[in-house]
Amino acid sequence: MTAPRDLLTSWSEALAEEIVAAGVRHAVVSPGSRSTPFVASALAAGLQCDSVIDERAAGFFALGLVRATRRPVLLLCTSGTAPAHYLPAVLEAAQSELPLLVLSADRPLELMDCDAPQTIQQMNLFGEHVRGFFELGEPVEGASAVEAMSRRVALAVHRSRWPLPGPVHLNARAKKPLEPQEVTTQTRRARGRVRYGTPTAAPDPEQVRELARLLRRAERPLVTAGSGLSVRAAGAVASLVQTVNAVLAAEAASGARTLDLGASLSHFPLILESPRADSELAPDLVVQLGRAPIARRWPERLASWCEAGARHVVLTSSVPSDVAHTASEVVVGDVVLTMAELEAEAATEDGEVRSEWREAWASADERVRRLTETEHRAEPGSEAALARRLVDALGAYDASVLSLSNSLPVRLVDHQAGLLPAGMRVLSQRGVSGIDGLIAGLAGFVAGAPPLPTALLLGDVALLHDLGSLSLLSGIDDRPVVVAVLNNQGGRIFEQLPIAKVTSEEELAFWTTPHQVSFRSAAAHAGLDYVVVEAGEAAGEAFELALGKPGVSLVELRVPPQGAAAQQARLVGEIAALEGLS
Repeated sequence: MTAPRDLLTSWSEALAEEIVAAGVRHAVVSPGSRSTPFVASALAAGLQCDSVIDERAAGFFALGLVRATRRPVLLLCTSGTAPAHYLPAVLEAAQSELPLLVLSADRPLELMDCDAPQTIQQMNLFGEHVRGFFELGEPVEGASAVEAMSRRVALAVHRSRWPLPGPVHLNARAKKPLEPQEVTTQTRRARGRVRYGTPTAAPDPEQVRELARLLRRAERPLVTAGSGLSVRAAGAVASLVQTVNAVLAAEAASGARTLDLGASLSHFPLILESPRADSELAPDLVVQLGRAPIARRWPERLASWCEAGARHVVLTSSVPSDVAHTASEVVVGDVVLTMAELEAEAATEDGEVRSEWREAWASADERVRRLTETEHRAEPGSEAALARRLVDALGAYDASVLSLSNSLPVRLVDHQAGLLPAGMRVLSQRGVSGIDGLIAGLAGFVAGAPPLPTALLLGDVALLHDLGSLSLLSGIDDRPVVVAVLNNQGGRIFEQLPIAKVTSEEELAFWTTPHQVSFRSAAAHAGLDYVVVEAGEAAGEAFELALGKPGVSLVELRVPPQGAAAQQARLVGEIAALEGLS
């Protein structure tokens, strides 16, 4: 029996309506023919749709929207290689716990395994990197079939949120004609929609009581806040740290390293460079919130502390970040809820020993801060000094957004930018720690976020990775957006890694990938304002001017190669030479 010509239209409309009913508001689509009925239905259902030509960029654009809206976002493409280009973004969504709904259009079964164009096996395309895979098949007549499909879609959206947020893959097959038809076929459901709640994962009460006991007894408790924290969790850190009288070592990307937290350290990663971090500053309890710090010495110092008898406890909502394999307890649950329950159990008096230890950390932090400021004055055109100037320029506003690339930029800000303004939201793509899709991710975030002054600090190689996405920023005129690119002619982070000590400069080029690219033409092609900064003193003025007007500015910061490695070596040497940190 031949199916009605309007069955696909009706089926697609029901699918899109269910996605909207489950709470999705945004869709990111890429061009293609087989996805035609699903794109048309997404538009008809009222989804706010953005068109991004390249699927790889579309995936990161969608992740930017997720970060801005804190809702699942639909990612929609045609069949064949198109969904395969989503893999990098799917990996990042999985590791960063971002709800993403991937809908890939597919060919009907009769076109499989017969060399039909643009046809591959799309079932379980993303393997174990998704929270679930749902094969929706081809449209089938009847209300019960539509109800079954709708319930699976509702379950898919739910899986993207709970028990662990992340990507979910839906595969839907479509047979020609693909264009919308006038609907006469009765495929509507006879019963109401199913609704899924999103429960809060409570921690094990016994583990909370044990950790509270450890905190009460500890004389030298250290709390670390990593980049995996949610905005809610970052806001709860201050209360917990103050209640238990601990020292707070918060990463810049955690949202908890702000000026209004008296216990927060500003240069924790550099303090760890001193051997004395194993003596007078060694903690007897480390409570890690979210991801482990990215400080180079962190695994080494943590292992040393634990060998000396310290306890390491991780609070997490998912897989623990335990790179040194030292954790004795992993408290799994909603981190905000865990901190609230822990705070209620662990209130303590500020004993004399604990106060002295906190003061020792504060003194060490102040000494290292002075060293970095001296270094910035001596080398105003260094990568670290330029990063500090960008932070200061954004900090002039009550609220702002700073996005950081991986590799060198996130470490520059984390190590040397100090405390951050309370109104500054810091974004980082630390799930897989790649340099993929940073421009596309910024564009997606701007598309879904309130119009605040926004800046992205990235390296030249990261920009070259995502050069085509600059066009996604054209037309933004409701806020100032600065793309600040550190052009040191390659991936200079490798000059700070062991490979630099065992290879010649010529051989190291296979890692640093030096180039001679100027980004002026790229900015012009995308219709962006362009500024080049050759001297450090001019950077502050360039940032202020760019942030003082709506629109997007590409600020190219030209810095000498090897500069960051040389400065890092000087700082480490100066810190190690200090007679004492306290």
